[in-house]
Amino acid sequence: MRGGSPLFGFCQLCSNNRLICTIVFWFLLPAVIGQTAGPKQVLIVVGPSSHPPGTHEVGAGARVIAYCAEHAGLVDKLEATIVEGWPTNKSLIESANTIVFSGDRFPLAEMPETERNMAELKTAMERGCGIVCFHYATGLTKGQMPDDGSHPLLDWMGGYFATRCVHHQSVAKIFEAAKIELPENGHPILRGCQSFTIHDEPYIKNYFGPQGIAKNVTPLATSMLPPEDPHEEIVAWATQRENGGR
Repeated sequence: MRGGSPLFGFCQLCSNNRLICTIVFWFLLPAVIGQTAGPKQVLIVVGPSSHPPGTHEVGAGARVIAYCAEHAGLVDKLEATIVEGWPTNKSLIESANTIVFSGDRFPLAEMPETERNMAELKTAMERGCGIVCFHYATGLTKGQMPDDGSHPLLDWMGGYFATRCVHHQSVAKIFEAAKIELPENGHPILRGCQSFTIHDEPYIKNYFGPQGIAKNVTPLATSMLPPEDPHEEIVAWATQRENGGR
């Protein structure tokens, strides 16, 4: 799986099984508080992808995420369900503690019935359901939002990858040696993880809104990119929503 992202603009970070499990568990925590005992439900939505094998393996990546979540050995057991497309079985959405997206651009913007499906996702977000988007699933393109860049993803997960948009242009490029820096005393998601260098495609110049990154958004990883004109770029982040969702 080339790439991973809340969210997460690179895949080598996601190849750490512990981190995958921690990411998924962290974003479902608010939705499970007060619930009865039993496996916590992770709904993994696989969207369309036109990439060839070996790049953006959205289906294979979803299976890796599901396996890691179910074999994490956490105190609270996770149960993962993978669906291709937005589920027609609405009980899967209603019972999900967190929803994970994998695909070329944000899947609901690429599928039929976008308005209806977004309304159902909004209902889930309003009850505190978690949301996780890996790599290109953070992406939106021109025509999928107003020219000012407003979109529910800004509220739900703090930012997105803006490709060919009027208001902003994020950058996707494979770097020979991108140093991914993780703070030493950082977010609980990063426990047990260390900085590393990858030959891969961390997204840079991600869009966090007209005023920049919000107070409820926490950078998880940064990188000094591009090499020819380096600036500290946020390549992974997490969000704490006002209603308790993450």
